[in-house]
Amino acid sequence: MIRGISLLRSGIVIALALLLGGCSVIPREGPNSHEIRPETENNVKKNYEYVNLSHDTVGVLKRFSPKGFAKKFSSRRKSGFPVIGVGDQLAISIWEAGEGRGLFSSAESKRSDLPPVTVDRAGYVSIPYAGRIRAAGRTTLSVQRS
Repeated sequence: MIRGISLLRSGIVIALALLLGGCSVIPREGPNSHEIRPETENNVKKNYEYVNLSHDTVGVLKRFSPKGFAKKFSSRRKSGFPVIGVGDQLAISIWEAGEGRGLFSSAESKRSDLPPVTVDRAGYVSIPYAGRIRAAGRTTLSVQRS
């Protein structure tokens, strides 16, 4: 019984040592405080700067807003509908009017779903019997009406 408790305690101590030791190798973001030293100490160029914080520097930092990836590549145009872009995949359904079997439809359904169509680099999609249609830069409603 005592040996079992002793083994359990030893196991707990070893497990804690392994868990706490793992904290030193966990990925992190940025240097630790002890790794940051002035350039003059090591005479090595760092990719960060020391800035003395004052009311003036805090004021400058408040006005700074970095440009993110989305802001750099987003469109300035506001649209209520999504705009189609190069590389987008479109789901296209063709509805046929009239009685009986149509070119794309069957007797059971007047709708036919085409396989997904990708907008090519020039901004066009190819639709059977409709040809090449300009899609990039347009809304789905605009393409649907053409």
